[in-house]
Amino acid sequence: MSVLSGQHLFDRDVPRFLESPAGILPPYPRRTWLRWTMRGILALPLVIVVVRYALLAPEPWHDTANQALLARVRDGAGAADFGQLLTTFSPPLGALPALVLPSELLLALGGALLGGFFLQGLDQAMFRRGLHGIIRLVVLVSLLISPVFVLLSATDITMFGAVVLFGLGLIDIVRFENLANTQAGFRAGLLLGAAAMTDVRAIPLVLTVAIVGTLLIHSRPQARAANAVIVAFPTVAVTVALALAGVIIGSGPLTFLRADATSAARAIEALVSDPLSEPLMLYLAPVLVVAITAGVFGFARSGVMMLLIAVGALAGVLVGSPLIAAAALAYLLVHISVAILPTESPAQHAAIVVMCSVLVGVVGWVVASRLPEAQEWSVVFTGFGPVPSGGGNG
Repeated sequence: MSVLSGQHLFDRDVPRFLESPAGILPPYPRRTWLRWTMRGILALPLVIVVVRYALLAPEPWHDTANQALLARVRDGAGAADFGQLLTTFSPPLGALPALVLPSELLLALGGALLGGFFLQGLDQAMFRRGLHGIIRLVVLVSLLISPVFVLLSATDITMFGAVVLFGLGLIDIVRFENLANTQAGFRAGLLLGAAAMTDVRAIPLVLTVAIVGTLLIHSRPQARAANAVIVAFPTVAVTVALALAGVIIGSGPLTFLRADATSAARAIEALVSDPLSEPLMLYLAPVLVVAITAGVFGFARSGVMMLLIAVGALAGVLVGSPLIAAAALAYLLVHISVAILPTESPAQHAAIVVMCSVLVGVVGWVVASRLPEAQEWSVVFTGFGPVPSGGGNG
């Protein structure tokens, strides 16, 4: 019988890749005032679009997710029944913006500022991975001119907040599993848990990204399963706690989802009965673009990871999200993930990032052209065509 020595155990646990010898990387830009200036500059285009829309649209914020959120919180704030309170304020972080920013315009401006904060974090992550400034600029501009990114930031603060938390969590997952940064791993779990507490559509995404993490190039390959548990545990704990709260008050374990069973069943039926429908094709388009591009460069693993993330977005139909909205979400997450997920070759990674950002950006405009909610926005944004009275359903 062989006995493992203490030295062997230490040698086995030595990571293959390290983010830095000290375990800490300086922020980028290094000076605090420069980071905040950069966030403000990146948020400025979103703020301009919001103000332009508020001034020019005949019925700004009509029938948007932000408007529905404010009405739900306003109606449920005085409820005495705990079941109604659970429904109104679940998930809890999703209702918080409506309490702090009690108008559609303030929520839209808050989303714009949140977008600037996220884009600076994304740029910092790309800088740390060694991507050239021009490549990073391509990614940031492609997101800033994306109708889906602008629309979500200004009309759906809960989903956009979940996307931002998901994106920041994915950055930390890469630092944790690819670069052996343990602190980033715990932070990733908390960020993804916060995303699930912001919008229930993020729950399947978080569980999916825990699986995606096992496919990354690992610094400690033996720890794949343990790392997935660390990433997913906060989300699972939050979900179970909210489900138990519903059981205790007698309203059922799925009360916190606020799901419309009829809408969910209709979306699932449409998905199964017509697998070649336009919404599903729009949903698959960005995934296929990334998968084909990754395959051409010899990174089939990256294509599989993008496919899994998109499948997690599609699971939103289970809680009543329209299929076209799931397609828009999948596009946005794939667009963000392209810049974050690592490959073995920095040069080829840079090529994939540029090509996918441009191609997926084009697909994003096609997706947005089919979103009823985006049509009024695109008219106001470009100044072309008559502005319809009223938007979509957020």
